[in-house]
Amino acid sequence: MDKKFPISPLGRLEEAFLSLAVRKPALTLDGSDFGDPLPPGPTSLLELRVLLLRRSTPFHIRDAVIGELVRRASWDEDWAVAVAGLLLPGLRRVAGKLTRRYPADTHCVDAAVIAGFFDALKTCDPNRSRIAAALVWAACRRGHELSRGDREYAAHTVEADVEIGPVPLADHPDLVLARAVGERVISAVDAELIAATRLAHLSFESCAEQLDTTVGALRRRRSRAERKLVPYLRTQIREACPISG
Repeated sequence: MDKKFPISPLGRLEEAFLSLAVRKPALTLDGSDFGDPLPPGPTSLLELRVLLLRRSTPFHIRDAVIGELVRRASWDEDWAVAVAGLLLPGLRRVAGKLTRRYPADTHCVDAAVIAGFFDALKTCDPNRSRIAAALVWAACRRGHELSRGDREYAAHTVEADVEIGPVPLADHPDLVLARAVGERVISAVDAELIAATRLAHLSFESCAEQLDTTVGALRRRRSRAERKLVPYLRTQIREACPISG
């Protein structure tokens, strides 16, 4: 008798997406609202996924489509599943990378990635640029943290060209980056790039593919951002641990 393996959480997410894609009435977007390469008239979820995965599809079209789905997801959970299904190739890719590092329970890794994705979806700005990459990176970071089951990130240091030692701050590194964005030290995109490559350990190749740029360009961008971040972190350290006398 053949041994049957349980379907993974990401596999169940794909099943849920396919069920939405073929149900009657179907969930569709009017391609006329977005322009080429979307066809005019109702466009199915399966058509959307194919079109969004094409490298020739402009990023502003991808952002517009995902942004509209994010708006709809705020009031209808079916559209939330639709967003996840459209971005499932990216979620599978980051889950696969995490699984190679934490092979004990791949289903737990999948579940953590999915949880991180839907948490990020709740607060995602539908008007932001590179929205798909932001959602996938958030899912990867959460998946990394939850699958480890500890607070190792709290001791993580930002490695830059200048050695600054551990950052003695109690905040989660994501919060430190968020505060740096809020104080306009670095941009939101730069913070996500640092988080994705430093904290979630995504490769530059994976990030470059999602952002449709080169590995070299991303390396230079992160280096510039971290050079801005280093003096900011030093200031935070001095304020947190003032030297008396």
